[in-house]
Amino acid sequence: MSTSRLCPLAGLLLGLAAATTGAAADTTNKPCQSAAHRQFDFWIGHWQVSTADNTVVGNNRISAIAGGCALLEEWSGADGGSGKSLIVYQPERGRWRQLWADSNSERSDRQGRPGLGGMVLTDAAGPGRRGRNVLRAVSADELRQLEQSSSDGGRTWTTVFKGIYRRLPAQP
Repeated sequence: MSTSRLCPLAGLLLGLAAATTGAAADTTNKPCQSAAHRQFDFWIGHWQVSTADNTVVGNNRISAIAGGCALLEEWSGADGGSGKSLIVYQPERGRWRQLWADSNSERSDRQGRPGLGGMVLTDAAGPGRRGRNVLRAVSADELRQLEQSSSDGGRTWTTVFKGIYRRLPAQP
């Protein structure tokens, strides 16, 4: 992986480390417990992901880490692929940020806020194709994911994947 691709992740991790170091020094201060920090908690858990025709495409485990200051996504595809992302809330910007990397050499840096009935994370504006992920809770045990792309700067979006998340039983 090139150094330029590591810089955003390094900056995000350094910011996270600074936030959690302060929390460790003062256990009465819980900097990541605001309502805004909890907007993505509906995603925490272990999920089986399938398509609309019930074809299982993989499992996704979402865990709160760093004292609740970040989420760790761990994808395990039915095809043998894998991926991980780090998701943090940036209170100074009022938005979420997700850094994703997978075993197929795909990487993304998405940012977003609640919207469209769920959480919306979009690639930074720029030339070429943009990606967007919309994740919304249907119930406590079921989510819907739309993976979308745009070739016109985000004016219109085409759905390239519709995922159904079903919560798996908790494992000891």
